[in-house]
Amino acid sequence: MVSRLVVNAAVVAIAMAASQAPVPQFRTRVDLIQIDVTVLDADRRPVRGLTAADFTLIDEGQPQEIRGFAEIHIPDATDGPRWIRDASPDVRTADDGRVLVFVLDDAQVRNDLHTATSIATIKRIAAEMIDRMGPTDSAAVICTFDARCAVNFTTDRALLKAAVARFQPKSFNTAGGRGSWGYDWHRQSAGVTASVVKYLIEQPGRRKAMIYVSPRIPVRPETWPPPCPPDCKLEDNVTLQQIMRTFEHAFRSKVTVYGISPSGMQALSTEDPEDAGSLLAANRDAAAPPKPARLATPPRSLTTETGGFLIQGSANLADGVAQIFRETGSYYLLGYEAPSHPPTGYRPIDGYRAIEVRVNRPDLTVRGKTGYVVAPPEKPVAKPPPAGDAALAGILPKNDLPLHVSVAPFAVPGSSEAVLAIVLGVRQPAPTARTMDGLNLQFRAFTPRGEPRGMTRQHLDAIIPAGPGGEVLFEVLSDLRLKPGQYALRFAAESERLGKAGSVYADVEVPDFAKASLSLSGVLLTSEPRPPAAPADALAAFVPIVPTTLREFGDRHRASAFVRIYQGGRSAPEPVTVTARVLDEASRVIAEHVEVFEPARFATARAADFRYALPFSGVVAPGLHLLRIEATRGTTTVRRDVRFSVVW
Repeated sequence: MVSRLVVNAAVVAIAMAASQAPVPQFRTRVDLIQIDVTVLDADRRPVRGLTAADFTLIDEGQPQEIRGFAEIHIPDATDGPRWIRDASPDVRTADDGRVLVFVLDDAQVRNDLHTATSIATIKRIAAEMIDRMGPTDSAAVICTFDARCAVNFTTDRALLKAAVARFQPKSFNTAGGRGSWGYDWHRQSAGVTASVVKYLIEQPGRRKAMIYVSPRIPVRPETWPPPCPPDCKLEDNVTLQQIMRTFEHAFRSKVTVYGISPSGMQALSTEDPEDAGSLLAANRDAAAPPKPARLATPPRSLTTETGGFLIQGSANLADGVAQIFRETGSYYLLGYEAPSHPPTGYRPIDGYRAIEVRVNRPDLTVRGKTGYVVAPPEKPVAKPPPAGDAALAGILPKNDLPLHVSVAPFAVPGSSEAVLAIVLGVRQPAPTARTMDGLNLQFRAFTPRGEPRGMTRQHLDAIIPAGPGGEVLFEVLSDLRLKPGQYALRFAAESERLGKAGSVYADVEVPDFAKASLSLSGVLLTSEPRPPAAPADALAAFVPIVPTTLREFGDRHRASAFVRIYQGGRSAPEPVTVTARVLDEASRVIAEHVEVFEPARFATARAADFRYALPFSGVVAPGLHLLRIEATRGTTTVRRDVRFSVVW
């Protein structure tokens, strides 16, 4: 019998490990209820360019004045080059992209001799949706039973796909009832799903979606509490309580749930993902009209009540996936003052208020949530944590003080550890005169299971240059030593000048430089001119350049890349061929440089340095580009990618 009904996975373990105390909540003078909606035309295309006057918002039957309004557009992989799918950005930010949670229901998908194709189908569905993520999207993967099938929020598609690959269903085809496996799996799935959406409550203002791959999407009862005849069973009520908690947390967190039923999709597992039938390829032409897919909205289901839909059948899958990204990437935020009139009618959850949003134009459809749950009164915090600690405590980074970070691992000669070269960029409003700002910094490293592995705190007095307006970028250079392995990194900075703190998260794999026959350090970029940085010599013992987080360059910049090549193991060094290519948005190679490193160049610490000047003048046109560096020794090839933009 399943006894644990909590999320025992890395998706929350790291957040809990980083938190030292309850995070304080700050309220504005007037509390605005924030509602996000997508407006679709007759072809289910998002409609853009509407104004607040085009909407009518009704709370518990009464129209409300719209006090806040914004239109949001978030790109996905169809808005960029094809290589964007497998070239993760080396500079991480806390940009407000989508927040996606892939919940793979291994507790309820049947595990028997007939489900091998179902398993392959579920893995493919999730993997191809990950491919479609936009450059600023963050995602997590969690299974409802097996905690090993999990990865914390990241923009790294490789990590997400690795978690999906560990999916293995646990359920057996048995009858329901007290003490039965069928009942236990259903309860387990409902409980974990409730816990997942609960952790999204603390992420206001971001477009949140759950991709729930399950044969059994939660459905709330028509009345609550439901009538219980004399012969009803206690365990049925317990499961319903879990389901109602899922609905409550989903309403409070304002997450949209999209369901995908794996039933009837087994044929996808035998198709070649590179065929035209690929989910991504089939929807790559954003201008083409959507296919006439049937996207279900079952009454009282978690998908329908949160503004999503359910995809059933392989014929509806490709367009259904495309529709998920259309709706989560183009939407409107409506804000209105919390009404004082009490709710009326059926209230499935304490604090629930029914809402309806209409568009005052014909032939348009609004897709949104059917209600929200009023947050309970905040409890006073006797001793709030430092702002930097609070910025690290959430499952997603905070953007109050915009940060971005570049992390590159390098070998330490004679040591089993590696050193991470860290460049933390801090953006803040430009002062009218040169001024001093005290920056309180924290860097923390965790294993994928949330176990702490390294931490550093430092204070830096930074000289912020004056500017004519807008923002100024200041960079902090530092390092952190770690053993080989996979790590989740968290960085926080608090500005004493602004009284604000922000955070940024990153993932890094530290190679075993000493054992691998061929490996590459991370790639560092340097530029002239570059932002002010301190301490300027912080990384001088490891790299011969002063790196930067800049990845957007103009005609006045001269930029170059630096990477170190290692030959480990016991065998003698061999020749290594290094190829640097620059690809444009059409995936064409517009510049290429090949260099052969003879064994003698690895005489010092079995390492050699490679530098490459980015060919801006007369070669690289404005737009998004990819620098791809590959090193080959015999049949072994390793690669590093760096995205950058050129603006003339």
